[in-house]
Amino acid sequence: TATGGTGNTLTPATGTTDPTTGVLTATFSSTTTGGKTISATINSVAITQTAPVTVTAGAVSATTSTVEATPASIPAGSGTSTITVTARDAGGNVIGGASVFLTVTGGAGNTLTPPSGTTDPTTGVLTATFSATGAGERTVSATINSVAITQTAPVTVTAGAASQIAAQGQISWTAMVGTAVSPQPSVIVSDEFGNPVALVGVRFDVTGGGGTANPITTSSNASGIATTSWTLGLLPGDNTLTATATGLTGSPVTFTATGTVGPPSSTQSRVTAEPAAIPASAGSSVSTLTVTALDAVGNPVPGATVTLDASGVGNTLTQQAATTDASGRVTGTLSSTGAEMKTVSATLNGTLPLAQTPTVQVLPGPAAALAFTVQPSNTVIRSRISPPVRVTAFDAFGNMASGFADNVTIAIGTDPSLLGAQLGGTKSVPAVSGVAIFDDLSIDQLGSGYTLVASAPGITTTSAPFDVTLLP
Repeated sequence: TATGGTGNTLTPATGTTDPTTGVLTATFSSTTTGGKTISATINSVAITQTAPVTVTAGAVSATTSTVEATPASIPAGSGTSTITVTARDAGGNVIGGASVFLTVTGGAGNTLTPPSGTTDPTTGVLTATFSATGAGERTVSATINSVAITQTAPVTVTAGAASQIAAQGQISWTAMVGTAVSPQPSVIVSDEFGNPVALVGVRFDVTGGGGTANPITTSSNASGIATTSWTLGLLPGDNTLTATATGLTGSPVTFTATGTVGPPSSTQSRVTAEPAAIPASAGSSVSTLTVTALDAVGNPVPGATVTLDASGVGNTLTQQAATTDASGRVTGTLSSTGAEMKTVSATLNGTLPLAQTPTVQVLPGPAAALAFTVQPSNTVIRSRISPPVRVTAFDAFGNMASGFADNVTIAIGTDPSLLGAQLGGTKSVPAVSGVAIFDDLSIDQLGSGYTLVASAPGITTTSAPFDVTLLP
């Protein structure tokens, strides 16, 4: 029989001695360590002598040895996890005095204390302490007596308390007024070791330029990032935005942007004409045209090219400069020899017609000439000349002088009669809107080649020739 511990095996456990030598042999083995005692009974006689056997642990087993971490989650920097390595043989017996080497994979800032050692002679255990400054997942593994242990210990290192805030990415922009900058302003919140910290409140405030931030208040995401959309103010120039997290180093974070004017707007830009009415002239009377180039939110646009135009005929357009000044303005003038309503238009940068189109009324000048607009026709002696003769006043540029209201006097110019003809009817009438109408004229003598002369103060005109006959 074998006593001491468990897992003992004798093969064979019984038998008879050899007839010649009186010997019986058997084999002893055990799965547990410790001292064992082998005793024998021969023919029911208990033999006084016993055989002591000491069973020691076997070789390190990769599968029965263990590596454990407690706790399995620690905060970066301030937390520690106890690593427990137990060396065992294939039967699960602990192995004291075994050589252990520990390694950690994953992340940064890892510390194992101690990183190596020997197992306790009695328990087969080695303990170490793990800490890290970098957040993330870790795996602790062990090698015992050069045998890589199958089991590993996972440890999660979480970020510590938020301690700092900093800009994440771009911090300054140049963008058009009234538009959102891109990429969006972002900050990162981290602990003292630079690990991102989630769910930390961040406030974005516009501190210059009059723009908007949306959202104003937010929280850092799982990557420690907090972001807002920043729309610049409507005036060109400096804009500022701050990101604040109370109590954190680096707060507030400041972002800057320069707002620039946008392209000219067809509807916002303006064209004016003053005065709105001028007399016809060759340049002595002008309407001043002012073009103001504005962007979509009303800011002046300097440097825009301007082309002026006007409808109708006889126009002269002048322009002081080809491009707008710092106030977005260009001025020019319009004069015209053609009396009519003019529509003024402006085009910016060659392709953008402005929606506003002011008008300028060009008025006829003073009467400078008379003309028969209905000539005297051949007529019968002493009969009315029909249709009625019309005499119209014109200014120096050929426009009908509609403001002319003086009396126009008419008389015979060329008299081909033998006895001297007399002109009958009303021979002086006031012009109405520049036109004098003679509706009752007649001549009392026969003749071929009569002419009439119309006159007003300072101006005269002669008609085409006509005949006075006896019969129609």
